[in-house]
Amino acid sequence: MTNRFSLFFAKQRQAITRFIFWTAGFIALWAVLAGLVLPQVVRHVTQSRLSEMLGSACTLEKVQFNPFTLRLTASHLRIPLPDGGDCFSLEQLQVRLSPSGIYRLAPVLSDLKFTKPNLEAVLQTDGTLSLASLAPASKPEPTRKTTPSEAPATDNVEPGDRFFGLVISDLEIVGGRLHFQDNIRQTEHTISSLEFFTPFTSTLQRHREQAITPYLQAVVNGRPLRIEGRLKPFAEQLHTEFDIRLDRLELARFQPYLKPFADITLENGVLSTDLVFNMRQHAETGIRLGLTGKLMASDLALLAPDGAPALRLPGLSIALDGALNTDEGLTLKKVTAQHPELQVTRLADGRIDWATWWKKPPEPEEQDDTPLPLHVELFEVKNGRVLWRDRKIRGGFQTLAEELAITVANLRLPGSEPARLQAALRLGDASLSLDGALLPKPLQGSLRMELADLALAQFQPYAAASGIPVTLQQGKLTCSGLLETDADAFIFKQGTVGLQGLALQRNDTRKTFFRMEDLILEGLTVSAAAHRIEARQLTLRAPSLQLRRDRKGIIDLQQLRPATHRDAPARTPEGPERPWQLLLAELKLEEGQVAVGLEGPKETATAELRNLSARITGYDSAAATPLNVSLAGRDRQGGTLVIDGTALLKPLELKLRMRTSSLDLRPMSPLLGALNPDLRLGAGTLTADLRTDLKSAAGKNRSRTTGQVRLESVSLLEGKRQFAALRRLQLPGLDIQPAQQRYSIGKVSLTRPHINLVVDSNGANNLARLFGGHPPAGQAPATKPKKPSAAKPPYLRIAGIEIADATLRMHDNRYKPALTNQLEKLNVTVGAMDSSPDSRSPLTFAGKLDGAPVKGEGSMNLLRAADAMELQTSLRTLNLTPLSPLSERFIAYPLQQGTFTLDSRIAIDQGKLDSTHKIHLDSLELGKKVDSPDAPDLPVKLGVSLLQDPAGNINLTLPVRGDLHDPSFSVGGLIFKVIANLLMKAVTSPFALLGGILGAGDEGLEYLPFSPGEGRLLAKDAQAVPTIAEMLLARPKIGLVLTPHADEEDRKMLADAYVMRRMQELKHADLPKSEQQRLEPLDLAVGPETDADEYADLLFEVYAEQAFDKPKNFLGLVKKLPPQEMMERIREHYPNDDKALEQLALERGRQVQKAFIETRPELQGRVTVAPPRVPGEGHHVSFGVQ
Repeated sequence: MTNRFSLFFAKQRQAITRFIFWTAGFIALWAVLAGLVLPQVVRHVTQSRLSEMLGSACTLEKVQFNPFTLRLTASHLRIPLPDGGDCFSLEQLQVRLSPSGIYRLAPVLSDLKFTKPNLEAVLQTDGTLSLASLAPASKPEPTRKTTPSEAPATDNVEPGDRFFGLVISDLEIVGGRLHFQDNIRQTEHTISSLEFFTPFTSTLQRHREQAITPYLQAVVNGRPLRIEGRLKPFAEQLHTEFDIRLDRLELARFQPYLKPFADITLENGVLSTDLVFNMRQHAETGIRLGLTGKLMASDLALLAPDGAPALRLPGLSIALDGALNTDEGLTLKKVTAQHPELQVTRLADGRIDWATWWKKPPEPEEQDDTPLPLHVELFEVKNGRVLWRDRKIRGGFQTLAEELAITVANLRLPGSEPARLQAALRLGDASLSLDGALLPKPLQGSLRMELADLALAQFQPYAAASGIPVTLQQGKLTCSGLLETDADAFIFKQGTVGLQGLALQRNDTRKTFFRMEDLILEGLTVSAAAHRIEARQLTLRAPSLQLRRDRKGIIDLQQLRPATHRDAPARTPEGPERPWQLLLAELKLEEGQVAVGLEGPKETATAELRNLSARITGYDSAAATPLNVSLAGRDRQGGTLVIDGTALLKPLELKLRMRTSSLDLRPMSPLLGALNPDLRLGAGTLTADLRTDLKSAAGKNRSRTTGQVRLESVSLLEGKRQFAALRRLQLPGLDIQPAQQRYSIGKVSLTRPHINLVVDSNGANNLARLFGGHPPAGQAPATKPKKPSAAKPPYLRIAGIEIADATLRMHDNRYKPALTNQLEKLNVTVGAMDSSPDSRSPLTFAGKLDGAPVKGEGSMNLLRAADAMELQTSLRTLNLTPLSPLSERFIAYPLQQGTFTLDSRIAIDQGKLDSTHKIHLDSLELGKKVDSPDAPDLPVKLGVSLLQDPAGNINLTLPVRGDLHDPSFSVGGLIFKVIANLLMKAVTSPFALLGGILGAGDEGLEYLPFSPGEGRLLAKDAQAVPTIAEMLLARPKIGLVLTPHADEEDRKMLADAYVMRRMQELKHADLPKSEQQRLEPLDLAVGPETDADEYADLLFEVYAEQAFDKPKNFLGLVKKLPPQEMMERIREHYPNDDKALEQLALERGRQVQKAFIETRPELQGRVTVAPPRVPGEGHHVSFGVQ
């Protein structure tokens, strides 16, 4: 064998030598070209081509190639941006071409290693990526239609023939880095320490079912990320799977990406993942994208735009499994939120703050893609807290819900099967729970709700926001029921609502005004769609209401109405709103109490009803069905109140019966303060049985009340003094019809009424003071002119009035000592009466005034007493001695003895009073005069003596007339005026008064007249002398005083009277003696109308007698002048001074005195002449007494 080889080598030595040299030369050449030339060419071409393609000055510092190991090494590749900025750099790239590719018939790359690749990417503010500047825009190539013959033939291509044959082993990236700068959102992200390794990758047919197992690990923003893969990208059925593990990635770095969607701030939070993403191709269904594993977030913190905490979530874990692109959908096996803390605020405009933070996304384009099915097997919220704030409420409000727990099981979206929902939370001592099933879309479900022990006091700000000025002091709310929803329909049914220990306080007084032990609402159903609220029974147990009525008559409950703000915008309804229907089968009130504090000007009392019970059935706000109503209660003293009947609210129609028994009226006393602050009710009870029918039609109410009322043991006080009382007042047969203005009462009965009338020292009496009284004396009450009314006057009918055993006691403090009178045992009977003008009622009464019988009878219209009355009254033998204080004041004399009897006739017709009062005073005797500033300075005793007849009695008839419609008219004032005039006339004209009393007339009994200037008493003027003389003889205690008068008219006629007297005397002297004895000078007629010549002669004789100088004739005798001239000369010289008038008056007095004595000589010494009055009140002699 060796020889053969040696032989062959010897023969082929030259050829072998050439082969060796050629081979060595080829190797040397290959080493030179591939090891030295090729790297430079590759470096230059690569650098130039990259720069040309990317439009950037790319650099490749070094390229090495080992021609024997076929390893290519490129170092320090840099691809900058066109502006010179950093973009990509690679420290080293190594790759080796494996010789195994020869037998594999495909290139085999091994040891492909990228060392420290670094990519810098910048998102510009205009939205472009910096990498985009490396790819210059290319001109679009013109399209050319391909013919069928030019189309690539794919029908006969095997699936494996679509990939270029390539084998890569040990693909590795070491020390990689990716830096992303976002200039739009002013943030950056870094992926560093990037390590990637793939042991084997092949597109060859025999390797395509072999899994590729790459792995990647890196640091993302400082947190580790590891991805392990199992890929079959070239297999007939595509299968890719990645294990993704991310450890505590800080989410706050991604806050800028949240801003376009919401104004909230992601302050903190880390994300960890343990996911398996797979992509598998199925022949029937295509590619399925699957995701399995866990998402875990912790320490999540969201801040509101103002920096306040909005959400804190210490822990969130999501276990999921499923597909992302098939109908199988994604299954959330378990979602757990641990200790979430959520803060929700209602803003001042009523919006929820979370709703305002989310920005409205752009309108999405219409898509036909169906949503990804989502199945939540279990969703849990554990030990959560929700802080609710309300800034719309004045002063703000907040409450904290704790121990929030929510469990949702088997939720499918979309789906037709409802999910199981359980939720619970606590509000302080209160608890709320929900349990049931719910289908989110369309919203359907049924939930059992339980709310227990919710303290209402914490919700006081909402009560204040309602405008009602009350404070929720205490109270606990409980509620349970079934919540059902179907699409837009919401129903709450089988509900029970309870309210325990409610207490409300008024804000103004800080006092509790309402308490209630329990409120129970059962069988509650609320339907939002039907606008219907229905309940089986509402029970109010032990409610207590405290009210107050102030001095102005305002109930404080009216002040609790919500306040209205003028500046509040009016709400305009968008359309006709469907009214809510409220149905309540039964309302019950048990053990209730109502107390009303009544404030009067000087006293305060509390009216109280206890043990209140009520029942109302059949309420329906939409149906016109009547309610059955019943109410009962008691006052403090045991009086009862019962109301029952039916009530229809729309239209209003009431049929009620009210019964009271001995209901105490004493607490109502302050109401009388409206009449007078001093008026009080000391006692009284009310017993009534009334029926009321009320109907409302056309905006008007028509009512009718019938029944009977009885008041018992009533006592009215003025301050602490009783001024009125009655044992019983009965009003039977009541029939009140306000709309028709018809009022009827049966026979009214008053038993033992008692009135104390007290007159103060200033003349005001308690009745006038308490009930209005009259204006001060001399002042007419101010009246407003009444406009005539065309309305029909009201009709009133009373079947009769009976007063039994009445008493009127009057105590008059104007006198010292006080004057006290009493009208007692008064019985009054009045027949039937009505308000018609022609109605007359028979009237009888009888009683005793200070022991003296008084009675009367007649007829009158008691309702129109000022229009019609006829009455006869009598008072017998009233002892006047107790009235002595009255006489001492007004006449300055006490009454020591005497009785008074009165018979009166009173008639009134159309307001005109015509009455006559016959007075008989028996054995009247006055005491000694006392000092009284109110008594006139008159000789009262003289007047009494004048009025008394020989038996010592006085009989007077006093007419009283007047117009009752005159505001200044007063019966008492008119009587006093008549009596005052009577006394004055008794002194000034006593005989005129006596003439009137005795029926002789009063003409000529005041004085005796004289002719002007005349001192002689003519027979025609002395006719009253006998009459007066007889009066004097009948009254021996008085004497006659004559007061002569002379006035100015006398002064003018002195001379004429003197001339007339002298002419009569001269004529009488010329008569025969027989005639002189028969005639008196006064009887002779002298005058020019009788005998002018005689008159002239007699006048001349008188003229000649005068002592003054007179013209004479030629014989020296007095010259006779014409009568008129002679009379004028006498007048000029006759004395007419006051002395002449006094002489004239004295002459007149002596003439009258003489006449009385000549008539009745017994009067000698009882007729005296007083000093003359010059100038006097006339030309007469007046009569006086002494």
